[in-house]
Amino acid sequence: MLASGAIALIGAVVTGVGLVGVLPSLFVLIASVGLIAPNAMALALGNARAAGSASALLGVLQIIIGVVAAPLVGLAGSGTAVPMAVTIAAFGIATLVTVVIVCRPGKIGAKVQ
Repeated sequence: MLASGAIALIGAVVTGVGLVGVLPSLFVLIASVGLIAPNAMALALGNARAAGSASALLGVLQIIIGVVAAPLVGLAGSGTAVPMAVTIAAFGIATLVTVVIVCRPGKIGAKVQ
């Protein structure tokens, strides 16, 4: 859902369909983040011994990503939505790479000791 929203956003921005194309794709994108973020937080806080550290790490990462993303979008200009779409796509790709590196297929079914 996240990837389809990002692809739709890039398509809407590049083709220039305007607000009619950007708003639905942003809705799908933000709705998927609303589904993913609480579940990721619950999984991260599932281990009671490291719940405080996991919560702190997730909070700091959210702030750092916001601090990095906002100036990138602002520096690219405000005349079009292309900088926003490219930044969302770049962070989406970075997320995918992180998941592939951290959650290798063999590690998904493995139990944590």
